[in-house]
Amino acid sequence: MKIKNIMLASLIGAGLTYSCGGNSAKQEEGNKEKGVLEQVSESAEAIKGLSKLEEYTKELESRMNELKAMSPISNDVFKKVLPDTFQGLKRTSLQVGEMSALNLASGKAEYKNEDQSKSMVIDIMDGAGEGGSSIVSLMFMGMMTDKEEITDTGFEKTMDINGTKTMVKEHSDQGVKNSEIQWIYNKRFVAKLEGRGYSLDELTAAFKALDLTALK
Repeated sequence: MKIKNIMLASLIGAGLTYSCGGNSAKQEEGNKEKGVLEQVSESAEAIKGLSKLEEYTKELESRMNELKAMSPISNDVFKKVLPDTFQGLKRTSLQVGEMSALNLASGKAEYKNEDQSKSMVIDIMDGAGEGGSSIVSLMFMGMMTDKEEITDTGFEKTMDINGTKTMVKEHSDQGVKNSEIQWIYNKRFVAKLEGRGYSLDELTAAFKALDLTALK
């Protein structure tokens, strides 16, 4: 708490000192810089940001403690959410329980069309238990800010899809678009949907059709 108070006082002090200390010089330059009230307002906004961060951190810590006390789901539950077919594609592989030795529950399935020109992968990991909760915590932290990166071949960014905060990617490889959507389901499961031969818009439609209600 002492550290927090020092940070807040420093923000206010910096705003006021910067505003008042060089006031005459700024007036001589035609008042090009912001005034005292604007500086104080900016300091107040920074304080609000710290307050929101503190709230988020407390909520995250509480959720992580809840997840640590939970038991990972069984392989049978994963099988329920990884159907034989998905979006017109046939399931070609299914993997469950690969990380059970580490007390991590996971399920992964790959789907392909007949000529294998298009494929999707559904990858899910349970955030329950000591190890799982740590991974979910990292995901939560990664989604705290809005970010975007654009390259010659595609982009990566955080975005909202139907009220769900997601991390998305789309890249072109020799004229073929590949995309990915990653999110946290039910504040517990780290889920990823990958699409080869699918644009982000196409993969978003598949994301909306994915039924994960069996994951509780």
